[in-house]
Amino acid sequence: CGDQIYADERSKKTFSIVEVIILQEFWLILHFHLTIIIKTVIYYKVRFFWLYMQFTAQGFKYMTNILEIKNLFVEVDNKVILRNVNLEIPMGEVHLLIGPNGSGKTSLLMTIMGYPQYRVTKGSISFNGKNLLKLNITERAALGIGIAEQRPPTISGVRLKMLLSYLLDKNPEWKEEIDREIENAKMDSFLNRDIDGGLSGGEIKKSELLLLLSRQPVFTMLDEPDSGVDIDSLELLKSMINKLFSREEKYPYRPRPLSTWQRPTKNR
Repeated sequence: CGDQIYADERSKKTFSIVEVIILQEFWLILHFHLTIIIKTVIYYKVRFFWLYMQFTAQGFKYMTNILEIKNLFVEVDNKVILRNVNLEIPMGEVHLLIGPNGSGKTSLLMTIMGYPQYRVTKGSISFNGKNLLKLNITERAALGIGIAEQRPPTISGVRLKMLLSYLLDKNPEWKEEIDREIENAKMDSFLNRDIDGGLSGGEIKKSELLLLLSRQPVFTMLDEPDSGVDIDSLELLKSMINKLFSREEKYPYRPRPLSTWQRPTKNR
């Protein structure tokens, strides 16, 4: 038994001081080279990504900005109303324009929409990479640009119900949701009226938002949506605006891809 214990103790591996030092040096050298390799890989990955961003900057800009305005000058009746306007709006963001009366907020929205009395004398406006200055107001609406004006004109002979039916013609699946919005907004009695005919400020805002919800534009502009609205209607308008800009699945009013928009046919 004693011999067996002695043999087991002799079989145990032991390291001398020299061997321990050699092992430590080996691990230090290995760690040093691994660190250099990892840092080198990270450096070149970052460098490659930076170069890629530099060479494709315009491509990234095109993909991320839904609207770009550069050095814009606009005239109405030979009078300059907008000077050197620059604006970029990335996809999926909501922007707020703040300024005193007469500063050009409404004029800018009208220019983007393409109202003919607003004449661009210099600069550019692009929407998803397309030059809007070559398109009229109908073509811009077909791209998915929508607007709710501060005081839209009354359109005699065109009833709200007729316009809603036209907008829902190709999207009957939205009818149930729109009917619910009409009921919530208490707009039933206005469906057979002329567009914005004899409506109060708050009623006009509800009518404009209802039409926008029916259209589901890709890019929406609201010109002072709270102007002329009583306190009781503010909560309802807030709900409609949230649905208009919402990106959640529970709302059917989500912006559609540009590829799904088609220009109206001539017989319409």
